[in-house]
Amino acid sequence: MRRAWLVVVASAMAGGALLAGEFPLHQVFGLRRQAQLVEASLRATRAQNRSLEAEVASLRTKQGIEMAARQFYGLVPSGAKAVVVLPALPRERKSGSK
Repeated sequence: MRRAWLVVVASAMAGGALLAGEFPLHQVFGLRRQAQLVEASLRATRAQNRSLEAEVASLRTKQGIEMAARQFYGLVPSGAKAVVVLPALPRERKSGSK
């Protein structure tokens, strides 16, 4: 009876070692972490897509087109005057002062 018990325990240990070799837990946990990172990246990409879709919708309106024309191309509506503000020139130093 004792010998049979030893055979069962040895078989169970051998089977456990075989399963551990076939299905390493570190790979399971690594894949779970990788899946979490991919899901986070997907959420960020979807948020960016929503933002870009809103921007596209805005650019399909008359106000959006006018804003883009002014901002990116410097265009103004007919009859309006464009004003360009230049940066201040550096001041010259007076001779003798440091």
